[in-house]
Amino acid sequence: MQLPRIIVNRKAALILFIIGLMLCVLPELIGVSAVAAKPFLHSLTEIPVPDMLALPLIFGIPAAMIGFCTKRKYNAAIYGACLGQCQFLLPFILYFLLTPDADALEVFWRMCCGMPLTASVAGAVYTLRQLKISKK
Repeated sequence: MQLPRIIVNRKAALILFIIGLMLCVLPELIGVSAVAAKPFLHSLTEIPVPDMLALPLIFGIPAAMIGFCTKRKYNAAIYGACLGQCQFLLPFILYFLLTPDADALEVFWRMCCGMPLTASVAGAVYTLRQLKISKK
């Protein structure tokens, strides 16, 4: 069995990584605790949406757009993982370095909104789009 050759645009992956980093920091500024269980940055405003509802939407919507726009097989999941890489790593790093007294389950939930969520959503949307195209 031969593994498929996956061709990834490095510039697109880097841009998605930077967008993912901005999606980690910007919610902290509007009051959604995206990276740490305790507020890490001083928020400019407070929004009434709970963190556990806003965070999957913040990362799920761009991941769905990635899955819809990707043209090659397997690239949707890879680009989705590039988008969610910072959200996967930053809560883990901050939990062990800065806020060790935080709730580990909340940190795990924030980590799951990173690579696992974005890669699976992007891959699922790509697959659904391919199924819809092949039925025509």
